[in-house]
Amino acid sequence: MILQALKEYGDSVKPAAEQGIVADAFDDNVTIHWLLEIDGGGNFVNLHYRGVEQRDEKGKKKPDRFAPLHRVPKEVINSRSSGGNPQFLTDNLEYYFGISDSKLGSKNRDSHVARVKEFADAFPNDWRAQAIKKFFDNLAAGKIQVVWDGNPSRGAGKLVVKVDTTERRFAVKKPKDRIAVCLAEDNLLPVFQACTNVRVFWSRHFVAINAERQKPGEAGNEPPCICCGELKPAVPTFDQFDGLPGGKTYLICYGKDAFHSYGFEDGENASLCFECMKSAIRGIEVLLRNPATHYLLRDGKPKPGEPESVAPVMFTFWSREPTEFDFGKISTADPQSVKELLQSVQRGLPREIAERKFYILGFSRSSKLRTLIRYWSETNIKDIVQNLVAWFDGLRDRFGEYGPNYKPLSLIRLCRMTVRQPDQPGDEWKFPPVVSTGLFLGAFLGKSVPPPVLQMVINRVRIIPQTLKDEQAAAAARAAGKLEPDYKLKPERMALLRLTVNRLMKNNEQPFDVGLDVDRREPEYHCGRLLAVCDDAMRWSNSEHKSTVADRYMSSASSAPCSVLPVVYRNSRHHLNKLKRDLPPKFQQLEKLLDEILSKLKSYPPTLTPQKAGIFILGFHHQRQYFFLVSRYAKLKKQQKKGELPDENKKELEALEDFVNRARFDISLLADLPNEEGSEAPAVQ
Repeated sequence: MILQALKEYGDSVKPAAEQGIVADAFDDNVTIHWLLEIDGGGNFVNLHYRGVEQRDEKGKKKPDRFAPLHRVPKEVINSRSSGGNPQFLTDNLEYYFGISDSKLGSKNRDSHVARVKEFADAFPNDWRAQAIKKFFDNLAAGKIQVVWDGNPSRGAGKLVVKVDTTERRFAVKKPKDRIAVCLAEDNLLPVFQACTNVRVFWSRHFVAINAERQKPGEAGNEPPCICCGELKPAVPTFDQFDGLPGGKTYLICYGKDAFHSYGFEDGENASLCFECMKSAIRGIEVLLRNPATHYLLRDGKPKPGEPESVAPVMFTFWSREPTEFDFGKISTADPQSVKELLQSVQRGLPREIAERKFYILGFSRSSKLRTLIRYWSETNIKDIVQNLVAWFDGLRDRFGEYGPNYKPLSLIRLCRMTVRQPDQPGDEWKFPPVVSTGLFLGAFLGKSVPPPVLQMVINRVRIIPQTLKDEQAAAAARAAGKLEPDYKLKPERMALLRLTVNRLMKNNEQPFDVGLDVDRREPEYHCGRLLAVCDDAMRWSNSEHKSTVADRYMSSASSAPCSVLPVVYRNSRHHLNKLKRDLPPKFQQLEKLLDEILSKLKSYPPTLTPQKAGIFILGFHHQRQYFFLVSRYAKLKKQQKKGELPDENKKELEALEDFVNRARFDISLLADLPNEEGSEAPAVQ
């Protein structure tokens, strides 16, 4: 059960208890933008900005970095939509000075001031408590004035602080920037860290307010808590949690009449005691703060003024006990983490680690502040590791080597291959949840990739006009700071296509390997090879072409080969005749390939299903790849004969020799064939 697993994890990460201090009343890894410095007399001293400027490799400014603060007082109830729920001494301009565009500004300020007075009354001998109270008294008396100037002069700050006749401006970006109080005598140490009484006071207040929220049942009729099973009062409302894009949201919500159809009210529908509710909230927030236990499948952001078209899916994953694997880095395809994962399988997992339970929770945020549960699974670490190894093996490079230059494909890069790329770098890639969820579950749980993902990949291959990468256009795009033009046979797209087709196959069917397989029986595979050979014939016979055979016919040929391929083959004879005259070795290579392909095609398939269309595209890709691999093999073979073969290329040559043998390449043609990657090769237009 989801709540029980979150509650158990929340209990395991609960901070060590201090005397008189409640851990749930405080937060860790909190971003505080400014420090408000006052002296022991409650006088304003200064406002200090905590941000550190960040720039990328090109010198472009990035968002400032803020060192996170710990043990920060949090709001008593996670929802703040109705106001009057301050984060004690660590809140924004609204709760400090009433600066806000909403009607809640004065209410929020007054609620915060009321807590400050309660704190000072509770600890009359604490000089820090009295200094903070004096500061807010000076604000109320007008001795210190803080105003917001929405239209300052150029270079001037928007926040204006007036003390007597002195006016100072500070470059606060927005009223939601968070501020923490510090005393001048504490050397800029926030008061909630310097003063133990702050933590004691806020713990008492936190417990008192939340005790009122627990709904006692009739005598002897308290509902059992669905997590711990004990008879305790149920909380009427579930707290919100933070960490999803868009802000806080409810994990459990009772806001619809349908939830009351059995006569239950509010928390009676899912009776949770206060302790279990807080533990579950703590568990999910810790998971969302730790990079090793969550992965957000989102790439880019919407343009200014546009809403997010698709709510990104957040996956959290954890085990009851710590493990040696950083699944967060593995999710992002960090090369070193993936290598360690692959090596661990070769060494073998200890039994006590392999049998540990492993949980996966996928969810997203709706527009109504509710949580949409996308997926829930309970498994063990052994199965997760085996599934991830099979995933990366299915996406391996062309020879399956995991050498020093190995770069595994991340889930985000694969998601990009299913949709149209945005206009500018940093814009949102609008892939739907079926893609992100399907690929994540395929990696972690070994499931088949959903058929809609296959159809989206095929559609991209059919729609994109360019078959091969245009190096000149790519270089121009990089120089201009734009995304490189997309093309059909992008390695990431072909790797995803191969993996998707393989996982949709039946158990008795042979999966597709990385390179060309001339012994396959599927006619659609050889139809794709035929299109690739005809495309290569045109490419070498006419270097001034504006578009190739594949550019023109890929879409129709992968849908209805019977109506397209006869015409393509007939036209290719003209290109072959020209090659026979101008480039005989290339003509011989293509002619032998055509004879071999046509001998395996008894007839052209009339139409192709999405899965067969994927096999068609794989056949085309493998045959196109064949030409370049043979050329690469010839280059390395020459270096070997001269004794100039680098050590790092020896494994590649061994793999290429195996590939050449499997492809049944005629070695006698090797010396006379032109170099596919050399200067004599026709350029992509």
